[in-house]
Amino acid sequence: MHNQSSNTALAYKKLKVAILSNEIASGTQMLEREAAEHLGMSRTPVREAMLLLQRDGLVQVRARHGMTVLPISQQDLKELFELFFNLETVAVRQAALNWQESEQLEELSQAIKQMQSAIELHNMLSWTLADRHFHEHIPQIAGNSRMLRILTSLRDQSHRLHLQFATAMSRPLYQPKQLEQIYLAIRNREAEHAAELHLRHLQDQFELLSLYLQQSEFA
Repeated sequence: MHNQSSNTALAYKKLKVAILSNEIASGTQMLEREAAEHLGMSRTPVREAMLLLQRDGLVQVRARHGMTVLPISQQDLKELFELFFNLETVAVRQAALNWQESEQLEELSQAIKQMQSAIELHNMLSWTLADRHFHEHIPQIAGNSRMLRILTSLRDQSHRLHLQFATAMSRPLYQPKQLEQIYLAIRNREAEHAAELHLRHLQDQFELLSLYLQQSEFA
């Protein structure tokens, strides 16, 4: 029983990484048998992993049809960013007020440096991973575990679109300078200023991604 559970977790992790990195692209349909052969596993843990991915909002599962990787629509984008606008700005404000140790902030600083290095190397996957690390570390600093779980799930969905944009456009969604300003406001405990900067940062992303999706629909 334990072995089956660990195999499910492994299948879930491998399929999720492949989807988030766009190795398995949006719109791809994959039968249980195909996924099991791809992973070198039996079909039972793969079937259970697909159901977990459906819970995450990444795929749709249909009997005898396996899973289909869901694309992100304009409506999906709107709903995602409505939540980011509300939840992440609260997390930024709490992080500015609640941080205790400088080591907590060092994670943010390192993420910004990694993003800059990724731009210099033209590595959009590394840029996207560092972007995600920065944003997910903020609710950790804020000390809000429930918000962290919610935002991590939302980031799973937006992460794919960030990487699609960066790969298709051969440039990152934004420059690290935006995050440097947010980082400094958090470090200086300027809670309201940090929240305002972060909201503007999210609004800029939303506009660019919305335009990208519109252009992709007519490409």
